[in-house]
Amino acid sequence: MNVTLLLDDHFAPVANKMLLTTMGQDALQWPLIHFDWHRPLPVELTWGVWALATGRKPADMSTGIRYSEESHAIQAVIAGQGVALLSLLLIEEELRLGVLQIVSKPVLKGMSYYLVKSQKYASPEAVTIVEEWLLRVAHQSG
Repeated sequence: MNVTLLLDDHFAPVANKMLLTTMGQDALQWPLIHFDWHRPLPVELTWGVWALATGRKPADMSTGIRYSEESHAIQAVIAGQGVALLSLLLIEEELRLGVLQIVSKPVLKGMSYYLVKSQKYASPEAVTIVEEWLLRVAHQSG
């Protein structure tokens, strides 16, 4: 198999630029936004893990609004409802435009995404076109 790394994702506390002007620096006072993963992930990406990375107890970061979808949490953050621990890949454009900002460190390592293909069998032209597109998009994001 040929394995090519496409992207490494990272998660950070993110908030709407306007909310940052009214919010303090103490993470225990932030209005937190949580979302529930539908499936177990190879990496735990929760406020509890972020709390541990900052020397806090996971229970310190357990309150707040809960959403069942990450996309809903992103929209809530954009609307200024609170701070969420979000994929920096998913909100890349919002960060670039200054709509959202990273509130604090640490940034947690998320998942990595790879392109995997057989060395033994040639790829059909359609697969090659998709592969080239994926590599181009990943290069633009990286």
